[in-house]
Amino acid sequence: EEIFHEMGVIPEVSAALEQALASGALEPEQQFWAYDGLIFAALKHGVRDRADKVSEWLSACEDIVENFGLSPTFRARLWMKRMGFAGVLGDEDGVMAALEQASRDMPDLKGHQRILAYNAAAALLSIGSHRIAEQVVSGVIEEYYEILGITAERVIGLKQPDFWKAIKTPSLDIDDVKHLADALELLAKIGKETGRRVPLARIHAMRFYELSGALDSYVRAGLDVADDFVWGNDFLGARNIMEDFVLPFIQRHSM
Repeated sequence: EEIFHEMGVIPEVSAALEQALASGALEPEQQFWAYDGLIFAALKHGVRDRADKVSEWLSACEDIVENFGLSPTFRARLWMKRMGFAGVLGDEDGVMAALEQASRDMPDLKGHQRILAYNAAAALLSIGSHRIAEQVVSGVIEEYYEILGITAERVIGLKQPDFWKAIKTPSLDIDDVKHLADALELLAKIGKETGRRVPLARIHAMRFYELSGALDSYVRAGLDVADDFVWGNDFLGARNIMEDFVLPFIQRHSM
């Protein structure tokens, strides 16, 4: 899902998923993942326009989980999607109910719990629970830094090739790099809402997005950094971000 989002081909993939589901040829788990992909796309690209469809897809996922006895991991993923959907709609009760269910079903594994915490923070931001969202995502960020064996302070002083060498280990999971970038980006969004800016969060997010190959997210974060500079009346800083980082990156990757 995230790879297709970064490649900018979500509309094409969504159409293919809907065709596959309509064919009736998919196994239950494949059906679940197809609906899950459609829900992901809608949450990323305008869920309000397709709210009825998303509700229908969520119900279909729930039926599959119940009727075919899929593992609690599937149920937890379903509840995380319900939590995100409720957050976009501003449904506080829905967010909290889904969070409670997801917490109950999510496997007691660190990686799964971090993903749940990130999604919870995003949903909490959507319903205005900024302080709790900030606390939750800050904890997620600390864990990812520890996993990657690097600190925020070290990130500042390293050039990108040295930065990559510092975290490239045999046990490196590139998904952790992308997830840290997402968490930093979320922290920056929370700071913007609360007025407590975290100036380096988005810049660090850009660097981790680049390492993880998240092209679309890198550009989006870069544009947000430029906006942050404009918001602070630092127009020269905004120009430098665009001319030194965003535009060369777009040209380099033929975007």
